[in-house]
Amino acid sequence: MAWFCVDLNDTLVTQDPMSGSMIPVDGAPEAVSQLLGEGHRVTVFTSRFAPMPEQRRQQVKDEILQELVELGF
Repeated sequence: MAWFCVDLNDTLVTQDPMSGSMIPVDGAPEAVSQLLGEGHRVTVFTSRFAPMPEQRRQQVKDEILQELVELGF
């Protein structure tokens, strides 16, 4: 088993230039699913956690998790 660390923006998701919403990068959900299915650990990292209060940090983390689930990760 390996531990993969993957960047969020422009690696797993990108911003749709027309709508401004986040969309998955082609093949990213499938790649993450394959890694997890093989028993690997996947950690998503992002710079969205600029210095902020802990309560807001947890809220941003929850929003990112929800976004990834909705995008098929």
